[in-house]
Amino acid sequence: MDVPFERYDIEKIFQDAYRDECFEIAQEIVEEIRQSAVTGVKYINRVPVDTGRLRDGYEAHLTGNGAEVTSDVEYRDYVEFGTRYMEAQPHVGPAIEAVRARRRMS
Repeated sequence: MDVPFERYDIEKIFQDAYRDECFEIAQEIVEEIRQSAVTGVKYINRVPVDTGRLRDGYEAHLTGNGAEVTSDVEYRDYVEFGTRYMEAQPHVGPAIEAVRARRRMS
């Protein structure tokens, strides 16, 4: 017996798969940020750690369209991009690039 094609919500199936994949990537980015943490030392492309609040403040969340990486640490942008008084210490951008490169390899 053939099942009518209309009974399968193909769009929903693809949307769910896309969201799952986005969430997996967002989780990888958070893990990359946390693994790149260096305690008490300044390195380029590493998240600086004094108390661990910045490193531990990143989380992956599902959204309506996919997923996102967020942080509740109010000074995260100052560390990532710098200020006129402080040199930038990018760690989110390099983490995204590291995950992107790893996924291209596999």
